[in-house]
Amino acid sequence: MTKNLFSWLFHPDTFDRGLREKRHTPRYDDAGWLRVQAGRPWDTYAKEFRAYDGIGWFRTTVRLPRKPRLARLRFEGAGYHARVWVNGRLVGEHAGPYVPFSFRIEQMLKAGRNTIAVRIHNTYSAETIPIRRTDWLKYGGLTRPVSLETADGPVFERATATIAGSDRFPILTARGRIEVPRGARARGPLRVLAAIRARPGGPILARSAGVVRGAAFSIPIPVARLPRWSVDHPRLVHLEVTLKDTGDRTLARHSLRTGIRTIRWDGARLRINGQPVWLRGVNMVEEYPDWTCSPGDASIRARIRDLKRNLHGNFFRAAHYPHHPRFLDLADEMGLLVLDEIPMCYLPAGADTLARGTALADAMQWRDAHHPSVLLWSAGNERPSNVPATAREIVGLARHLKAFDSGRPVTCVSNHGSHDSTLSALDVLCMNDYTGVWGKPFAATTAVMPAVARALSRNLDAIHRLHPDKPIVVSEFGGPVFPVGGTRFGSLKWQAAQIGTFMRVMATKPYVAGAAAWCYTDQRINGASHYPAGALGTNVLEVFGLKTLAGRPRPSFHVLAAAYHRLALRKVVT
Repeated sequence: MTKNLFSWLFHPDTFDRGLREKRHTPRYDDAGWLRVQAGRPWDTYAKEFRAYDGIGWFRTTVRLPRKPRLARLRFEGAGYHARVWVNGRLVGEHAGPYVPFSFRIEQMLKAGRNTIAVRIHNTYSAETIPIRRTDWLKYGGLTRPVSLETADGPVFERATATIAGSDRFPILTARGRIEVPRGARARGPLRVLAAIRARPGGPILARSAGVVRGAAFSIPIPVARLPRWSVDHPRLVHLEVTLKDTGDRTLARHSLRTGIRTIRWDGARLRINGQPVWLRGVNMVEEYPDWTCSPGDASIRARIRDLKRNLHGNFFRAAHYPHHPRFLDLADEMGLLVLDEIPMCYLPAGADTLARGTALADAMQWRDAHHPSVLLWSAGNERPSNVPATAREIVGLARHLKAFDSGRPVTCVSNHGSHDSTLSALDVLCMNDYTGVWGKPFAATTAVMPAVARALSRNLDAIHRLHPDKPIVVSEFGGPVFPVGGTRFGSLKWQAAQIGTFMRVMATKPYVAGAAAWCYTDQRINGASHYPAGALGTNVLEVFGLKTLAGRPRPSFHVLAAAYHRLALRKVVT
């Protein structure tokens, strides 16, 4: 049984006194605390908590009719560092705000009233992942849902699906792990039956079965005859896995929504279901006008609809971390391709960064692999790959991502151009290029755009000459908007010209397989002092958006929409 833990009490801990005050214990008096809901950052609670990067405490109670034999407390995300107590006993801690984590807690539970306390420290440093100095606001609190799963018998601890094989004969592999309560017994070896249906409870379209080995299962299912998912026709199916013993007794059941599609990358092309695709995209972190990273389905739907209908886009780079799981659910449903990225952003290699990055990659892939919208795995963004230790780490992470899922291409977004030594280890080359902004020549006015075009062309050609067998995606390009007029750097006309110049050059390069403008809207930032004063906008807002934070389109939005529309008319799309 799964119980969603929506309602919590919250109180800040500005001077870090909570442990001394025993806020984690059941007897602590939390009268007067603010009642809040999990799944919303504390920045939404009141104006005073906006961009708060300190400590906060959350408490809730759960009543159980009896002590369960197995219980797992799940957090879809909490930022940044979370410590969790159940009935006054510490059950564990987790660092990292963007991936799920969980704890087994049946030993701490009892029949009746149970108290759960969470201390969240949302402070970042040069060693955290992500680091403090990034160009997005890192929201704090219980930013994503929390749930409690209880059972008296075996359960599916996790389950997902990957697709490999050829375009004509794809194979979907259902994979996962089970948990068995202490002392529980099952008759003989456990089996998992995997069935694919068009809808829950509908006729079975494909099926297979396998044996649980060491608590894990991996079941290949031929799916050549099933309908394909694509951007234009996002057909979804339901994968149901059922755990049985040798007596054919059903012990547990789990289902998830997925889609059947293949991905190929060869030479200059990306292909979906055998058809070439040109990625027409944007970048965006989880930022919305009302100070939240978790806006709800209506806002996410509106954003995807705008990208597809008004921008003529088909691709979204979820910068620079795994976004809310509901975003991928809706991308599946509405037909949008997504780059999924671990938050190894700007980070040099350290003593344990590879281990932490590997854990982030595992969490991301187990959570997201079944989503047909996920096109690319990314091992990070703009890391100093010119440093040998960091380069080795990038290659190691790319191989780790590939070992889990051979059916998707792997990348690591780079800003080092043709000098990046890690490119040979990647499937798709995602290159950030800000020629005209930071790269030479500097486009002081729109009159410099012809020189920008020539420099960009040289940059792309140099990468292609070294790696002619790999598709190139210009994963970031664009420029800021400042309160200046005319055609000067930072004016509305200048930004539109910058976007148009890049698109004209990329459209002439047959080896370029896509682009993603930075970024969809302006976004709040914190800890960005490593940028030159005024390079991003103000100290609280980055102003590279095709739209304002409130959603008003700038001329650059319409320039990009026209360019993407021309590309869409080529029919080199899914």
